[in-house]
Amino acid sequence: MTSKKSKEKQVEEMIECFKLLPTAKPPLFHYHTVRGNVSAYLWQKKIRPAVLEQLHKTCSICGWQPTIKEEERKLHLHEIEEYDYENMVCHLIDIQLICVKCHAIQHIMRAQAVLTMKQWDDLMQHFIMVNGCSSDVLDDWELIVTKSMQRDKNLMTMPALEERKELTKKTRRYTVASHLPFAEEMANQLLKKGLLHHESFVEKLIEDYTAIKRANKSKNLYRCPKCRNIGKKREYATYTMYEHKVYSTMMGITRISGCIVEK
Repeated sequence: MTSKKSKEKQVEEMIECFKLLPTAKPPLFHYHTVRGNVSAYLWQKKIRPAVLEQLHKTCSICGWQPTIKEEERKLHLHEIEEYDYENMVCHLIDIQLICVKCHAIQHIMRAQAVLTMKQWDDLMQHFIMVNGCSSDVLDDWELIVTKSMQRDKNLMTMPALEERKELTKKTRRYTVASHLPFAEEMANQLLKKGLLHHESFVEKLIEDYTAIKRANKSKNLYRCPKCRNIGKKREYATYTMYEHKVYSTMMGITRISGCIVEK
C-alpha cells in the first residue's frame, strides 16, 4: 500500500506538468476586484473587445475558440492578481482570456457549490482532456486540490486568522498594470472612488494627459494606436515608430518602449 507521504509526493510531481489546476481567491479579497469597481461600459464595451482581439479569441489554457459569434460569451476575462495583505491592496497584473470550463476550475470552490452532478462530471472530463491525463487522477481529486492551493503564493502567504479579522475592516485598494488595455481609464475611475493605491502612478497619468493636450498644438506627442501609450512618433516609408514611456504601477519604474505600426 502506498504511504500517505509517497502519495502526496506522487501528486506533487504529477501536477507540475498540468496546464490547468484548481485555484481559489483569498477570502480577504472575495468580491473585491478592479472589474467590480469600474463601470460596466468600460469593462464590457472597451476592455473586453480589446482583450478578445489581442488574444485572438482563444482560451489561453486549453486553446478553445468559438466557431460562431454567439459562442464568444463562453470566453471569460479572468483577472490575474497579486495581493498586499499588509496594506490590503489588490494588484491587477494581467487579464487572461479563458473559456467557461477552464474558468470554472480556476474558481473551483464556487464550481463545487453551484454545479449539478452532470455539469461537474463534464468539468472533470475537461480537466482530464486539457491535462492529457487518465481518469484515475480523479481518485486523488481532493489531494490535487490541496496541493494546487499550496502552490499558490497568494494563499500561502495569508495572515493568521486573528490578523485577518482586523484586516477585514480596512478598505481594499487597487493598482492596474500599465500594459493592460485602457489602464488609464481604469486607474482614473478607481481614483475618483478613492480606491487607487499608488498615487505616483496617477501623477504620471495626469502628466501624460497634459502632454496629449499640448500635442494638439505641438504635434510632438501622440497616442500609439497599438498599445495606447503616449510618446513621440517617427514616420518612415512603410511604417510608423512610436517611442513612449511605459510605467510599472507596482515598482514605480519607467522604461522606454516602442511599437512599429505598418502603414
